[in-house]
Amino acid sequence: MASRRPLLLTLTIFVITAIIVTLPAFSGNFLKLTMDGGIHLSRLESVFGAFSVGKLPPLVNFIGLGDHVNAFNGMYPWFSTALFFTLPRLILGSPMQSMFVGYVLLNLVTMLNAYLLVKELSSDNIVRIFSAIFYGVNAYHLTLLFSREALGEAVAYTFAPLVMLGCLRIWSGKNKGPVYLAIGMGMIANSHVISLFLICLLLIVIEFTRIFFKKVNLIEIKRFLISGLIAALISCYSLLNIVKIASTNKMFTPTKGLAPVIPSKMVSAVLDNSIQDDRYIFNIGLVGLILIIFLCVELFKKDKIGNWVPWTVFAVILFICTTSWLQLENTRLKDSVFGNIQFLGRISALIVLLITIAITIYLEEQKVHKKYILLIYKFFINFNGCR
Repeated sequence: MASRRPLLLTLTIFVITAIIVTLPAFSGNFLKLTMDGGIHLSRLESVFGAFSVGKLPPLVNFIGLGDHVNAFNGMYPWFSTALFFTLPRLILGSPMQSMFVGYVLLNLVTMLNAYLLVKELSSDNIVRIFSAIFYGVNAYHLTLLFSREALGEAVAYTFAPLVMLGCLRIWSGKNKGPVYLAIGMGMIANSHVISLFLICLLLIVIEFTRIFFKKVNLIEIKRFLISGLIAALISCYSLLNIVKIASTNKMFTPTKGLAPVIPSKMVSAVLDNSIQDDRYIFNIGLVGLILIIFLCVELFKKDKIGNWVPWTVFAVILFICTTSWLQLENTRLKDSVFGNIQFLGRISALIVLLITIAITIYLEEQKVHKKYILLIYKFFINFNGCR
C-alpha cells in the first residue's frame, strides 16, 4: 500500500489541477463560445444525435458558416474528441455538465500522458509532476481550450506526449515503444489533420538527424513501420473518409497562410498574461518563455552540456520559425502544402512538447536541488491561477 501512495498523490494533484484550470471557464454555469467553439459544439451535437439512435454520425452537416453544406464530420475527425465530450453527454444528459466533465478529463489525460513521457526521462517524481503540469497548464494549451476552443487541436495536443514516449522507447530499444507511438499517432489522426501533419514533420526531421549521425538501425526502422501500420488501423475510418470526400468532390478549403507570431506583440501579451484568440500573439506563457531562455543560456556552458541539448536546439529553431523574423508568410511556402498550417503559432504545441522534454532531462542530469524546483512550481501555479 505504501508503494502506491506516491502514485495516488500524483493522481490527486493532477485531478485537482484539472478541476482548478477548468472551473473559471464555467463560472456562472456559462461557457463563452468562439466561432470554432460553436462549430465544434454543433459537430458534437451531431455525433451525440447519431449515437443516441445507434448510428454513425453523418459526414456532411448543415452547421456553421451560414448553415451551408459543410463536411465537418467527414473532413474534421471526430472520434477522439467524442471520447471526451460525447460519452459524458450520453451518460449525464446535460450538455453543460458533459462539457465541464469533458474539459476536466481532457486536462487530466493531457497531464497523465505528459507524466508517462517524463517518467521515461526522470527518476524524480517532483520533476515529473512539474514537467507534466507545465505541459498541461501552459498558456498555449489554455488558449487552445478556452480562447480558441479548438477542441480537435486540444485533443491532438493531449496525445502528442505518447508519440514522443514511443519514439524514445524505440530509440533506446525498450519494449512497448511501437504501441505508444501507434496509439499517439492514431489518436492524433482521429483528432486533427494539421496536428498530424506537424508531428509527422517533427518526426521526419528527427529521424533524418539520427540518420545523419548514423544512429538508425534496421530494428528501429522495423518498429517504426509496425507503429505506422497500427496507427493506420486505429485511424483508418477518419482518414478513409477524408480521402473519399476529397477525391469525389470539389472542395472549398480554408485559405492557406503562414501568419507569423509578432514578437513585440507576443511579449506584450505574455507580460499581460493574455491568452486572447489572436494568431499574432500566440505564446507559451511567461513560464515557458523563461524556461526556453534559461535553456538557451545553459547551452553556452560547457559543464552543463548533456542529452537535453538537442531538444532545446529543436525548440529554439521552431520558436524562431513561428515569428515574423523569417518572413515565411512572404515565401512560396505559403502556397505549398505548408500553407495549410494557416498560422505559425500552431507550432507552439511542438515547442512546448520539446521544452517539456528538455527541461526534464536537464533537471535529471544536473540534479538541481528540489527546493528550486518547488519554487518554480509554486510560481507557475500562482501565475497561471491569475488568468
